[in-house]
Amino acid sequence: MDARLSRVVSSGRVNDSARKRTPFVIALLALAACRPPAGNATLTVDALAAGHRISPLLFGDQVETIDDEAFWDPVARAPIPGVLSLAQEAGITILRYPGGTPSDFFHWEQTIGPAEGRTDQIDPFTSTVGAEVRKAVRYGPDEFAAAAQSLGAEMLVTANAGTGTPDEAARWLQHYRDAGVDARYWEIGNEIWIGGDTFGASIPRKTPEEYAALFDQFARALRAVDPAVKVGILGCHDSGAFALCDQADWNARVFAAATERFDFIAIHNSYAPAFGGPFSTGDSERVFRAMLAAPEYIQQNFALQEQDLDQFAAPQSRLAPFAITEHASLFIPSPDATIGKAVERNRTLASALFSAASFNLFLADPRIGMAEHLKLASPYWQAPVSTSPLAPAQAPLRSAYLYVVRTYAEAAGGSFVPVTVSCDATFDSEAVGLVPAQEGVSALHAAAVVPPSGPDALWIYVVNRDLERDVRGTLEVQNLAVQAVSADVLGGPAYWAANGIDSPDAVTMTTLELGGATALTFPAHSLTRVRIR
Repeated sequence: MDARLSRVVSSGRVNDSARKRTPFVIALLALAACRPPAGNATLTVDALAAGHRISPLLFGDQVETIDDEAFWDPVARAPIPGVLSLAQEAGITILRYPGGTPSDFFHWEQTIGPAEGRTDQIDPFTSTVGAEVRKAVRYGPDEFAAAAQSLGAEMLVTANAGTGTPDEAARWLQHYRDAGVDARYWEIGNEIWIGGDTFGASIPRKTPEEYAALFDQFARALRAVDPAVKVGILGCHDSGAFALCDQADWNARVFAAATERFDFIAIHNSYAPAFGGPFSTGDSERVFRAMLAAPEYIQQNFALQEQDLDQFAAPQSRLAPFAITEHASLFIPSPDATIGKAVERNRTLASALFSAASFNLFLADPRIGMAEHLKLASPYWQAPVSTSPLAPAQAPLRSAYLYVVRTYAEAAGGSFVPVTVSCDATFDSEAVGLVPAQEGVSALHAAAVVPPSGPDALWIYVVNRDLERDVRGTLEVQNLAVQAVSADVLGGPAYWAANGIDSPDAVTMTTLELGGATALTFPAHSLTRVRIR
């Protein structure tokens, strides 16, 4: 942190909401003396270059039907109050259900009505070959609708294209219409290429042509119930370190074979690092550096997906937006690790910063219209609400990721503004999980918006991905008279810091009032939202 910010803090010009969080600021000042020499950067932004509107649907999340314990109270048949209030604070705008892989085993008509009359549904994550596992459904379709209403969120339904039928999906939509529920968005299946014996309760793997034919049938059935429904098709274009969709030409074959219009393309290209292994402080720096370099790979993948759409889709579908219906940091357990230790990385500040850089990508691309995060509440995975595995109702916490999604969700309805970053602080990364090795990655990753409050203000989101070095930045703001500058800084004492019961504010956000200054320091492993008016 530079002398200017040090003076701001020491002179008491930290706003009231931050006064309770001065230990974080003190920690930043103490660590600054121990860090390597700071880098330097210039960020140039033209306030008159505002472009496309920021879609409010970029700030979604999901609660899976088989993983509801951290969010849903089955006795009250309502979200857990403390969890709900934090989820509302996060600004969630759209909720996905019944989840990802479980959706292709899910038969909705078996999961409505009194709990004692419901049929347990297959849990593909705990099933093994030859041993099918089923789980009771407490958070069914009607509970999902109630949860979305409680959050004031839209609904995204993942229709069962693995073991279900188009008529089954149409009846679900009609069920919602009869109840006065607006279920506008439907994606047809989830990663349907991972069938076969991938899970114990196996489903037939669909070829691109088989899936395209299924999509047409589902789209016709749903539109027969409601012509205004928005129907999404599955897209995939591999470009990472290993294959995800098996068929390298999935997009080309599906887009060309589908005859019904698709209203959006559901893709899952924004996970990192998709890595399994025990938590080890010895390799954390290598692993987190690779994850924080992933947005460069993800941005390249967006370009490939968009080229596929332009080249292979029928004209009626060529303008469909992309929907990232799952995204998150993804550290998964390996067989030799306990789940708690293996996934502990997901809750860290570094993982939240990866998601912040991902949001920069989502804001910047006018062809991305929707995004749903992986988990809304969880004791293990990255989620805005962190809970205790033993007592989720008693210990909901703001996670590092909650601060990220809340800060970006406040830009919904604003206009994107390009930022040019010139930064002499760079780093190289190794291949880890899905993310390929990369060289010369800029420490700073940025995006800007004219906020929904109006054209006399500008917000610049800056992620410092360097794990150790601060970066001194100069803002060159064109076509906006700078009268006042403030900075909302998300950070913590270390990149592996995470909020927990014993340290609920280890990672937190502090607001600094900077007067008219346009030179400031972006601390190592931090997100800064610079607000200019």
